[in-house]
Amino acid sequence: MAEYIYPLATLVLDFFCVLLCIRYAVTRRSLTWIFPSLLSLTLLLGSVLCLLATATVSTSSEVSAIASYLSIFLFVASAIWLMAIIAFGLRMKSRLSKAAYEEAQFLSKRSFAKLNSKVDRRPTAVHAVSNTGGYTPAPTEDPYYSGPVKTRRPKRTAI
Repeated sequence: MAEYIYPLATLVLDFFCVLLCIRYAVTRRSLTWIFPSLLSLTLLLGSVLCLLATATVSTSSEVSAIASYLSIFLFVASAIWLMAIIAFGLRMKSRLSKAAYEEAQFLSKRSFAKLNSKVDRRPTAVHAVSNTGGYTPAPTEDPYYSGPVKTRRPKRTAI
């Protein structure tokens, strides 16, 4: 049972490689992914053949030894290839340049400021509300001349 671990893991890794290549092939840069998808399919075919060689009962000891070494090699190659596909896919992903990002941030902040200025120009924000329902605001008091802590001389502040 242990001799099936590397071929099965290689098969799964190669299957993920093929799926990632197909996923990246439907983007704008699809022509770039032709060679990686062909290489992934070749690795998948090699892992399937290695699994079949391991599973065949009538193989000799030489063939099974070669298949076991080949399965370890294919497993390492598939893991490295999967990491390369992921790195290449992230590198090929279209991103905004710094100037475009700053322009987008400027436009969003400007539109937010325009929205706030429109909200502040509403009649209720600029003018006093006429109908208060009988409520009168409290008179403004200077705490230095009146109230529980009144002083004899007002506090002088130097500007």
